[in-house]
Amino acid sequence: MLSIGEFSRICEVTPKTLRYYEEIGLLYPEEISLENGYRYYSIKQLEKMLLINRLKSYKLSLEEIKVITGAMGVSSDNQILSALIRQKGLLLNQIEKISATIRQIDFDIQQIKVGKSIMSYLLDIDVKLVEYPQQNILYLRRKLTHEECLNGYSQFFCKLYQKIATEKLTVMGPAITIYHNPSCDPFEFEIEFAVPIKEVVTGTRDFQNGLCVKSTLNGSYANITSIYARQQEWAESNGYDFIRSPFELYITEPNATNTPDDYITEIYYPVIKRR
Repeated sequence: MLSIGEFSRICEVTPKTLRYYEEIGLLYPEEISLENGYRYYSIKQLEKMLLINRLKSYKLSLEEIKVITGAMGVSSDNQILSALIRQKGLLLNQIEKISATIRQIDFDIQQIKVGKSIMSYLLDIDVKLVEYPQQNILYLRRKLTHEECLNGYSQFFCKLYQKIATEKLTVMGPAITIYHNPSCDPFEFEIEFAVPIKEVVTGTRDFQNGLCVKSTLNGSYANITSIYARQQEWAESNGYDFIRSPFELYITEPNATNTPDDYITEIYYPVIKRR
């Protein structure tokens, strides 16, 4: 048997941490002295403690680790495999976001070095007036929290494309996301997911917008707020008011490329000339 001090030294965790693990049911001592309350751990428990350390290094939460390892023993390889695959996906997504941030920093550094403002890129965003054609769209409309929006929209478009495939419908254009006015809750958004199709069936509606300002985003969606800011500025300067919900067309579908830099998205905002 190992004392709590010996066990903590071998596994490179503090006695305080071990007591906390005991408190939350992650790792119990093999034995607790009735006389003085001293904790003792078995040699076999070294494996579980080292597994906990390994999973923590992968950024799994203690609650997740508790489920994986079980309260009293080492978990099966299948449980660990499933958790590792899921966590790897999350970490790769974080890496991509960090890489995009680094690329943006590099771009801003170069802009400053040649004497340009860090925000001068806004002037390079092209804003055009266009007539958007009437379309028949197959749609789903949902209220989503901010956190749900961050998880992406693929599940909603999958449902639409499944219906299109099942009913052998004819796609007439790229997928669309329509951002309706948010509710009174600033963290809840009403969003419509749509695909233009030829046939009029259950779940379709007429999509009319008429005159719109249009801009194109080449690259990551992280930069899309700049497009909306530029459109607001352009409309104010040129005497136009926004009259309906903005919408986005995914010219390059995210699933078609692994590189956000290759995304092409068209952003439209219906307008009317101010009198």
